[in-house]
Amino acid sequence: GEMRLSGFRGIEIGKSAVSAHQLALEVVAQNVANANAPGYSRQVAKLKPLDAQASPWGTVEKFSGRGVDVERVIRLRDAFLDKQIRQETSAFGEASAKLNNLNQIQVVMDELSDTGIRARLDEFWDSLHELSLYPESLSVRGALVQRALALCEAFKHTVNWLGQLQQNVSEEIEASVSRINDIGRQIKELNEQIVRAKARSETPNTLEDKRDSLIDEMAELVPVDVTTLPEGATIVKVAGVPLVETDFVRELSFSKAGPGGFPIVTWGIEENPLQPVAGRLKGLLEVRDQAITSYIENLNELARSIVAEVNAVHREGFALDGTTTGLDLFTIGTGAAEMGVVQDIVQNPSLLAASRNGTPGDGSNAIRMAALKQDKLMAGGSATWDDFIRSVTARLGIETQEAKRVCDNQELLVKDLENRRQSVSGVSIDEEATEMIKLQHAYAAAARLITTCDELLDVLINRTGVVGR
Repeated sequence: GEMRLSGFRGIEIGKSAVSAHQLALEVVAQNVANANAPGYSRQVAKLKPLDAQASPWGTVEKFSGRGVDVERVIRLRDAFLDKQIRQETSAFGEASAKLNNLNQIQVVMDELSDTGIRARLDEFWDSLHELSLYPESLSVRGALVQRALALCEAFKHTVNWLGQLQQNVSEEIEASVSRINDIGRQIKELNEQIVRAKARSETPNTLEDKRDSLIDEMAELVPVDVTTLPEGATIVKVAGVPLVETDFVRELSFSKAGPGGFPIVTWGIEENPLQPVAGRLKGLLEVRDQAITSYIENLNELARSIVAEVNAVHREGFALDGTTTGLDLFTIGTGAAEMGVVQDIVQNPSLLAASRNGTPGDGSNAIRMAALKQDKLMAGGSATWDDFIRSVTARLGIETQEAKRVCDNQELLVKDLENRRQSVSGVSIDEEATEMIKLQHAYAAAARLITTCDELLDVLINRTGVVGR
């Protein structure tokens, strides 16, 4: 019969086991080393038995094993969890951007603050009331002019502050867009590296982790739709349009003037506006183009109404010297930011028309101006100026509370999903230690096997056929 030197086969099998378990141990070492590295996914070496190759003489082997090999090193990752985390992160990004800015609007609109429009308005009414009692007092007239100027100042300050906030949000939008483009470019580069590595049958797990972390970061800014192609590249769509393809990035840019002269976000040179459905970018765009705009408009409406109504009554009265002036008290440009007091009156407060009949001691026109405070002149005749301010601040309070509720909920949701992802992709030192001991035993046994086979061959080569010497 055929003589089989099975000792050689045994050494081959032992050698394959030593090198496969050594690689598996290196994977465990990599996991332990990165146990606290953010964005790292646990890796596992998948072992598979090696089958025999058919013998060149076509003889059927009685035993066909050739040992073991590492089939591939896989990255433990749950694509469905990733998708959920990204969706909820987008919603969190939107809510936190809104909350942040609504809190700032609230600081500036806070009606209870000493510099608030409401406080200035109350002082202005008090002064008109004073004037009606002491129409001949120049100091009372001087005080009223100062109060009127302070009211104009409060309007200007608030509107300018809101305008500044709007400008800041707009700059934040531009920063977010350039970050999105930046991430897009990095993902494209990683795509190219990953495709090349896979073509060479390598396992680019670290590159894939890096790419996933970048996609997670982008998801906070805009909602992403991710597809991974068989050759390893990832296509990232935003609002249905591919932002990143295998080797191409379609960048976002700005079209010069949108609402209020602020730039709108568009797709590259095509100039089609991007309308994100969630994410930080959407929150910022809504704050800039809707929330702040509506509060500025409310203040303009209030200022225009006060100016028009007070002027109409003031024009009908008489100055201290009994002349009918036909003078306005306030001036206003396009809105609250350009509200002022008529210059002639500032220089000469005796021109204030306190009298209704031309006699210096009459303050009945001042009474009529002060009475406007109680008139329902806003919201189609259903609200006084005071009611209007209250309803605006109440609306802001409700919006802010709602944003806080959504923000807190999303934060908890994302944390919960992150923990679940950690249990799939995170490294547990205890588990790795157990795995290490298991692999160590297998490695030691394989080494022992090689030694044993070596001894068998020694017997075969050095101890047989001694008789005939």
